[in-house]
Amino acid sequence: VSTSSATANQKTAGTAGSFKCRLLEAFQTGSSGYADTEAVATGVHLAGGYTRLDQQSGSHIKVARQDELKNGKEGKANAYSEAITAVEKLYRLMGEGHGNETVELHTWQTLKIVFVELNLTKDNSDDVELKKAITAHLGSLKDDTIAKNENKINELVTPVADSPTKEQTSLGEISDIWQPVSLRGFYKLRAAVDEEKSVSAQACNAESGESAKSDGDKQGGCDKHYASQTNCDAKDFCTYDKTENTNKKCKFNATKAAESGVPVTKI
Repeated sequence: VSTSSATANQKTAGTAGSFKCRLLEAFQTGSSGYADTEAVATGVHLAGGYTRLDQQSGSHIKVARQDELKNGKEGKANAYSEAITAVEKLYRLMGEGHGNETVELHTWQTLKIVFVELNLTKDNSDDVELKKAITAHLGSLKDDTIAKNENKINELVTPVADSPTKEQTSLGEISDIWQPVSLRGFYKLRAAVDEEKSVSAQACNAESGESAKSDGDKQGGCDKHYASQTNCDAKDFCTYDKTENTNKKCKFNATKAAESGVPVTKI
């Protein structure tokens, strides 16, 4: 808990046998405990703004309402604001598909939202661009084509290891809003981890010089031994090819090099 006072985060005992845990503004002698304080200089914000206790008219502390948190007042509740906005988008996305939409499928608001959320359209407000995107990704604007693609998506099975329910579930069986929220977070985290591994691997390869070695460079390490089978086969990364009629009988052998554990930079 942090406040404007340098003496915050104190747990103090009261007098006359009355013990009070003054979680807010403990330095104030008149404080009676959690969410009930004397005049304070500022409010208290916890967990990146998920819990916000605002100063009210220079006197008491008041717990902020959800709508106040959603607005991200003064940038102090941005985390909460972003989270609740994302969830509301998912609620809307799932709910609109059950509306009484009797027009052609490619004009459904639900379908448009999907393409917008997946960044598949160049201009989210341009219906012409939307139709182009639908045609490019689904093959046609015809109702039956779109319906077939929708059925294929519904039949996709979430692997047990990835599923928030820990069971093999098809996407069409998901009914709980928190399942797609959990899946989305899981896959975004996995993508971030994979990207970090890829960047690390590239950095290691570049540092060792491995990425700079072409197949021609590797073969060059064997060329100078072409005249002698003994010298060629003695190398951990070369194999003598008797069937070769040229002066290239000593060939680079990737399998042999890997089995021998030869660093590419030594070739």
